[in-house]
Amino acid sequence: MPLPPEPRHWFRIAYSRNAFLRHLAALGLELETLTPEDGASAMRSFMERYRPQHAELDALTVRGSTFTRRMQRHDHPVATLRLSFPGGTPTLVQS
Repeated sequence: MPLPPEPRHWFRIAYSRNAFLRHLAALGLELETLTPEDGASAMRSFMERYRPQHAELDALTVRGSTFTRRMQRHDHPVATLRLSFPGGTPTLVQS
């Protein structure tokens, strides 16, 4: 089984929201006009192409139209980047 390709970009976990917004721009997308379908594709490609620096945990969970990326660097709390569509409005929250 071939190994997955190396990520092309690295980002600091504290700046995951900014990294995702830059990724959207590179795809020609804007958060304000994102559809759930485009959001799913963008979040998955962000997961494939961008990696958090020094992360021991990097996982994507999908529940309905909510996409949550969980990241953790050793001895730091888990950080999340959540893309959701409450009422059809795209919302991106980093915590």
